[in-house]
Amino acid sequence: MTHQADEKRSQRRVRTVIGAVIAIPLLAACHQVFTRGTDEVTVHAQAVANVREVAAARVDVDPFEVAARKDPLSAFELALDRYEAEVTDYTCRFVKQEKLKGRLRKPQTMRVKFRDEPLGIFMEWIENADKCDRILFVRGMLPKTKQGVEQAWVDPHGWAIDAILGKRGGVKQPIHSALAEAASRRSVEQFGFGSSLRLILKYAMLAKSRNELDFDYLGPSRLNDRATYLFERILPYTGEAGEYPERTLLVHLDRENHMPIGVFAYADDAREDLLGSYVIDNVQLNVGLSENDFDEEALGF
Repeated sequence: MTHQADEKRSQRRVRTVIGAVIAIPLLAACHQVFTRGTDEVTVHAQAVANVREVAAARVDVDPFEVAARKDPLSAFELALDRYEAEVTDYTCRFVKQEKLKGRLRKPQTMRVKFRDEPLGIFMEWIENADKCDRILFVRGMLPKTKQGVEQAWVDPHGWAIDAILGKRGGVKQPIHSALAEAASRRSVEQFGFGSSLRLILKYAMLAKSRNELDFDYLGPSRLNDRATYLFERILPYTGEAGEYPERTLLVHLDRENHMPIGVFAYADDAREDLLGSYVIDNVQLNVGLSENDFDEEALGF
């Protein structure tokens, strides 16, 4: 009995050892399978996450900003194309500050109504009026001067003029004259989004043709409460009598509609010698302005 029991115990030990030997590689194989499966799932999940991240980034890509970084000049051409295709009129507040005859004047604030075709501009000063309180320019409304210069209705500023006239206003002034130049660096017909874009492009293309253009996109920015694209253009400025209007020009294009809502002109690279600051806000595009909004009699000129 004892011998038989010992033999049975010995057989059980052998079977246990054999089973363990067989089980070890099986367990190892199972571990590899499950580990490999887990790694593969992890890698796949990461790949999916990467694809989704790239897809999201592609959705967020701003084609206008891509153009701005690649070629600022082309971005301004795109902005002008959009303006000409989409904008017919607008109202806004216009704040300008300029250096005239070597002296930086106080900022002036105006309410503006603008119509693109036929060109109509009505400005009413609400802060720091200088030469006039109101101006109305409609292309073709008034006869040209003998020199062929178009004219605008002007409501002169100052009690002495009012006393002489005996009424609020109603004098005709050439839009290009010594008096006009004493009042502003730009003529009234140069006001507006479209005119600003065209002027910026005009001098940029002239400088490019001479290999003198330095035009850069500085990146996203803000002006007042608006998100903008900020550009810097540098020209070989030689003074007020020179061919180029300024040395350094900073331009804010509105991020939503690509309109130039802020233009800052300087005589130097350090942006310390301000020549002109032009900021437009409270913009309402395509409001459907009527003929009465630019009618000389309706406005009391």
